[in-house]
Amino acid sequence: MAPKRRHLKQTPHRRKPRRGKHFERSAERVVRALRGASRVHPNIIVQGKLSEVGREVDLKIVDPNDYDFMAFECKDHKRPVDVPLVEAFATKLRDINAASGAMVSNSGYTKAALTMASKLGIGTLALVDTGDAEIRTRVSATTLIRDLYVGGIWVGVVAGNVLPTNADELILTDKRGRERPATDVVMEVWSAHGIPHERGDHQLPLAEWGYTAWKTPNGAGTIPGLDIRVRISERCNVGALRVLNTEGLYDVQKRTYETHSFMTEGIGHETPNGWPAVTSEEADGLERTGGISITVAVSSVAGPKVERRIEQSLSG
Repeated sequence: MAPKRRHLKQTPHRRKPRRGKHFERSAERVVRALRGASRVHPNIIVQGKLSEVGREVDLKIVDPNDYDFMAFECKDHKRPVDVPLVEAFATKLRDINAASGAMVSNSGYTKAALTMASKLGIGTLALVDTGDAEIRTRVSATTLIRDLYVGGIWVGVVAGNVLPTNADELILTDKRGRERPATDVVMEVWSAHGIPHERGDHQLPLAEWGYTAWKTPNGAGTIPGLDIRVRISERCNVGALRVLNTEGLYDVQKRTYETHSFMTEGIGHETPNGWPAVTSEEADGLERTGGISITVAVSSVAGPKVERRIEQSLSG
């Protein structure tokens, strides 16, 4: 008689969480970090007021001040969220008497879904987590670089004196008798923030800086008879920096991003290649309308960017 075979009991492998559950847990972690861990309750059953049955809520965010709550619905589908899902969520919100609600999608939204959600007052969010390959939404940091520099030197003297055509030939003398080219003085004071780092024309208080006299190859005089002004110009460029590490919630309708951590690639003093130039007025408009997420304000060393030629000669 053949021996009986023993059937060994196999220990089942630990299953990976379902795709939707993984997304829900990721959303829970991010929302806890943003809204406070004590306020966020995952996978809660809320009794329906209309249906009189329990309704599952993916994330319930409780307001500790008045006990109202907000409901989050997490969707990790292959296709964008469409109108039927928005309708179903709106019905659930009415049934559970939630103060407000938002959907969190890993696949975006159709245009019709966004329109309906907006009219129903439902938020449409996207989860961002650069540390999780299964989270599809990525963000970039739209960046405006505003580079201020000395763009010109204007000199005026009392009538009867002749100015040179090159500003380097204008020499300033301080109260100790030391002589320096006017352009060197401008560069030094600009780099030390002695000249306002603001667009426009600025008069230099030479007497306050200790200068008493001036001279050129063709004339000389005292500081009260000399007027030097500098024009501060600006170069503006717009581009995008790659985001290296962040997690948060992107509001698709409002185009805003809520996060507690945000690290981009570095940027040097030079403007990255390929970033288009915009005018100062266009840059102002971008900042007013919220079209820029990061603004980098820099001031170039005056050096080679100073317009050394005397642009204007005034008589007084």
